[in-house]
Amino acid sequence: MPAAMTDRPAFRNLDVESEFDRPPISKLAIASLMVGVISLVSPLSFYLIPLSLIAIGMGSLVLWKLSRDGALGGIKLALAGLGLGVISSVWCLTASLGTAAYLHQEAARNAKLYLELIAKGEVYQALELHVPKQNRQIAGTDLASHYRSKTGEKADLALEILESEATQSVVASGPDAVWEYHRGLDIRTERSVQTIFVQMRNASQPSQVVNVVLTRRFYVDETGQRVAFWNIERTSLPQVQNSAAKFAAA
Repeated sequence: MPAAMTDRPAFRNLDVESEFDRPPISKLAIASLMVGVISLVSPLSFYLIPLSLIAIGMGSLVLWKLSRDGALGGIKLALAGLGLGVISSVWCLTASLGTAAYLHQEAARNAKLYLELIAKGEVYQALELHVPKQNRQIAGTDLASHYRSKTGEKADLALEILESEATQSVVASGPDAVWEYHRGLDIRTERSVQTIFVQMRNASQPSQVVNVVLTRRFYVDETGQRVAFWNIERTSLPQVQNSAAKFAAA
């Protein structure tokens, strides 16, 4: 047999694609993967969360397009980008829920202290919790005289707090009331200020609930550390309880 006939196989395996047979990789698929990788930083900041949504949307769109166009490859890259977007979204959701739970629990701890002071009749000490920490009176100050000496808007504000329906409801509950966290209502963030809404319940009288709004502000202390301070913004009775109280009074 001539040597030329033994230099190459008699048959070619058509099931194995050569590099020339493979379709070119879609640039959109590559971009989808890159966006998916970048989206992994989205849990680091609230403002980066849209990255994970973009990764999911882009990955889905590219997959749909490639499934209809066999002339381009890259389905696995698009799948990876989509998967990374889903992972970062779940991570963001988990982180957000954890942060919300922490803020509601811390808000409830401060609200509990406030309500207990009012229930014990220590209303002037409770008024101090409405003031940002750095503006509160030094220890040993006669708070009753301090607040009674106020005039103008400051006096009106203190009187409004003391005479509000929520305050009077807490006073009526008495010192034996056991105030506990009932549920978180909302969290709002604006620059360096967070406003947290919680609902507190009197465990010894579960039908008695009070809404408390607290503010969490950030300051830089003398060491340069960023510190969070809490103060009470306002309290109110839930709408249903408020209506029931007015009906009973009538």
